[in-house]
Amino acid sequence: MQTKLILIIASVGMAIIGIISISIVGAVIYSSITYGKPPEILSNWGGLIIGFFIGSFFNFVRVALGVGDPKG
Repeated sequence: MQTKLILIIASVGMAIIGIISISIVGAVIYSSITYGKPPEILSNWGGLIIGFFIGSFFNFVRVALGVGDPKG
């Protein structure tokens, strides 16, 4: 029972983080199209979020393929 609760809490947290991330990146794209240049703070956060997700994706692929894994 406790494991299910932790899984639910983690899933809800990840969903909230995903929605916030998509909102920030969407705001950067929208303001770039509408106004020509997004506000600097949004641009910085958008770049940080995209960089984090790309880095996490490549790390996931590296681990999944076993490339550069010292234990493998």
